Amino acid sequence: MKIFSGLASFLILSRALAQNQADPALFLNPCEVRCEGNIFRKTFYVNNYENGICNEDCVRFPRAYTVRGYSCGRCPKAFENYNELKQAVDEYLADNSASSPVATLYGHPIGKWQVQKVGSFEYLFDGKRNTAAATFNEDISAWNVRAASNMQYMFASNTAFNKDIGAWNVAKVTTMEGMFEDASSFNRNIGSWDVTNVRDMAYMFYGAKQFNQNLNSWDVSNVSDMSFMFSSAESFNSPLDNWNVVNVRDFEQMFAEATAFSQDLCQWGDEMTSITSDEVINMFISTQCLLEDDPALSETPVSPLCFNCRMPGGV
Repeated sequence: MKIFSGLASFLILSRALAQNQADPALFLNPCEVRCEGNIFRKTFYVNNYENGICNEDCVRFPRAYTVRGYSCGRCPKAFENYNELKQAVDEYLADNSASSPVATLYGHPIGKWQVQKVGSFEYLFDGKRNTAAATFNEDISAWNVRAASNMQYMFASNTAFNKDIGAWNVAKVTTMEGMFEDASSFNRNIGSWDVTNVRDMAYMFYGAKQFNQNLNSWDVSNVSDMSFMFSSAESFNSPLDNWNVVNVRDFEQMFAEATAFSQDLCQWGDEMTSITSDEVINMFISTQCLLEDDPALSETPVSPLCFNCRMPGGV
């Protein structure tokens, strides 16, 4: 954020800093600092009060000061574990005002919370776990979820959430089971997520009625369970033919009642070699597929896979 321009303004500020008399009115927000954990990060507005120099380095103290010694308060507390975060979320859902105790401790709004140490986000905004979570729809795009391994049912039964979380680092996540189950408003681009380590995607978009984003670039080669993944996702009709499903062991009702779905998945057939007919039951029932029959796994090529894989054009 640029506050001063030109040499004259710089000299005026420099003299004020040297005299330790700079007026807080010169700053848009003299207490604006960016925090990570309990360390104040680099900021132009934090002054090293001891030597009168405008300090652009990290200030490793629990408090930061403007040039006249005005206290800028403590950095928001960083979360240590899932239980601490879950309790804070519940308190925030009950009172999300800037003056609430939870906001005073962890920061406000919730999108500024420091969650980088938390390994699980399971059921966090699940409307069945906490009915107040059913209408949560605040921006949490800046959350650092790099340590997360578990996101199962994170937004399940949340009928309002539809914020951009496409930039999240989910590279360590191993389960996304039910993550957006019945998240009936969610329809954001998450196609760039690194899901290489995910093993479980069962029920991931079950009942996510609005979701229809392109996920074709996902590396799902380690996923073993895709049962009910898009079941009742009424709007979903995006290509998935690039997926490597060689390790998937359960496709049961994967697209059942995804009433708009009609994509050619015949390329999957060569990879469906280690499953039985029980694992593909009702895979395409109540869709727009040209053929809704269960795939005949014993035949070559495996067919149908929404389309007739033995006929040109899939008819």
